[in-house]
Amino acid sequence: MGRPLKVLFIDDSEDDVHVVVSELAGGGWDVVWERVDTREAMAAALDRSSYDLIVSDYHMPGFRAPDALAVWKERGLETPIVVVTGTIGEEQAVEVLKAGAHDFFLKDRLSRLGSAVERELREAEKRRTLERAQREREEALQRLGRSERLFHDLFQSAPDATVIVDGQGVIRAASRQAERLFGYAPNELNGQSVEVLIPSAARSGYRELREQFVEAPAPGFMGAGPQNLFAVRKNGETFPVEISLSPLTTEADTIVAAVRDITTRRQLEDQLRQVQKMEAVGRLAGGVAHDFNNILGVIMGHSQILLGGMGADDPRRARVEQIRSASERAAGLTRQLLAFSRRQVFETRVLDLNEVIAAVTGMLGRLIGEDVSLIFRPGESLGRVRSETRGTPCPRAVASPSRPATSSSTRSTRSSISPSSRAPTCCWR
Repeated sequence: MGRPLKVLFIDDSEDDVHVVVSELAGGGWDVVWERVDTREAMAAALDRSSYDLIVSDYHMPGFRAPDALAVWKERGLETPIVVVTGTIGEEQAVEVLKAGAHDFFLKDRLSRLGSAVERELREAEKRRTLERAQREREEALQRLGRSERLFHDLFQSAPDATVIVDGQGVIRAASRQAERLFGYAPNELNGQSVEVLIPSAARSGYRELREQFVEAPAPGFMGAGPQNLFAVRKNGETFPVEISLSPLTTEADTIVAAVRDITTRRQLEDQLRQVQKMEAVGRLAGGVAHDFNNILGVIMGHSQILLGGMGADDPRRARVEQIRSASERAAGLTRQLLAFSRRQVFETRVLDLNEVIAAVTGMLGRLIGEDVSLIFRPGESLGRVRSETRGTPCPRAVASPSRPATSSSTRSTRSSISPSSRAPTCCWR
């Protein structure tokens, strides 16, 4: 059985077709063929099926070989097409070759038809192979382009600053987030040593870590938990970071580092620790205040008993009243400590500031010493205030009558007042 060959003949003579088929069969081909002789019939045949070879007569009534070549070219076919005719002039031969025919033969000289068909079929197969390879190459380039765009988008849109570093520690790519985080212009980091992002004191240790990672690449995480890992910006500012390291599988000895600024997190952690400390202090203060309150209860009870046994003109009464008053103020302080430790609910009440200050002037007189005269001038038509009360009010401003209440006012009252001074204490609206 011969090699299969499907042929479309464009010829108005079936006898001439049989001559060509016989020649091809003699060359070892098993020919399956179809004959047409008009443009419409040719178009319909090409729509129905595909062919290995097209053989066209040159002279036909109303349809010539150049017309058949025009249809073949319009369809962009790669099927070899040859012209077989009874007679053909030189100009006509040149015309069909320029029109795209692969060869032409005279009907009485078909001896080289078989070898020419084999040659053209091989060339057609080569063209198809090249076209298929070209299509596959173009498709591969398109897939590669889509993959590169996807990688670029993922690289640039990652929330963490991402840096790609080769085995020599040279930055090959840095994301926009990395450039913003470290304070560099676009593409400024590319080609620089990654050590520019590491504080100078930590660079030697980094080189050892990088060498270890290159020898045994595996995803890793640095800077988490109690570790203190820092990076440095272009302006020299250091900041705490977490770094996730991963080997790049497509490039040997290449590392992908995702850097996260954890400054805010560390600040929140410090705040949390401070809150926890304050809670511990509050619990301690509450315990101390509770015990101290018991002691004050004894003092206040005995002072009340003493006052009950003294006459109104007893010279000792004023001092006992001072003991009771100081005990009440101390009890107020213990209530503040209990409130600070969240063991007491805050209350508000309306206060007369004249009364508040008058209540402490006796204590202030002894506090500032005998060489300073304390004068209290109550304000007239002074309004009242509603304030949280944690026991007996004792404004701090009263304790420093000669100095403004500023953050730098840390000296004691007595050292801030010169001898023989007059310290007026006033209330005004």
